[in-house]
Amino acid sequence: MPFFINIDQVDDAITSNWTLETKSVAWNPNLELRKGLIFQDKAELKRSVQLYSIKRHQMYEVVESRKKIWFLRCKRHQESGWKWKVRACQCKSHELFEVTQYDGPHTCVYPRLSHDHP
Repeated sequence: MPFFINIDQVDDAITSNWTLETKSVAWNPNLELRKGLIFQDKAELKRSVQLYSIKRHQMYEVVESRKKIWFLRCKRHQESGWKWKVRACQCKSHELFEVTQYDGPHTCVYPRLSHDHP
């Protein structure tokens, strides 16, 4: 999985046929996130959301981050009322991270991102 220090050429790295392989699901960053998506671990979930957000020029803020929970929302939620949010938890039954709440798609846009996401 690539990490980006400089995202100027992110579109070169994310092509229409590129998928992120996980233990239980193949997720394509060109598609929308959704409830029920499963990721191998929290790090893979974070990388996936970062790619999703970078590709769409969107920003988010982490509301809650604990060992087994990751909850985020649109960074502009207060100023614009955007409702986008993602909550994922590590499931007891299979120990993978699953998106348990998704209010999307994320439609607010930042015209230019100049650094890695949070």
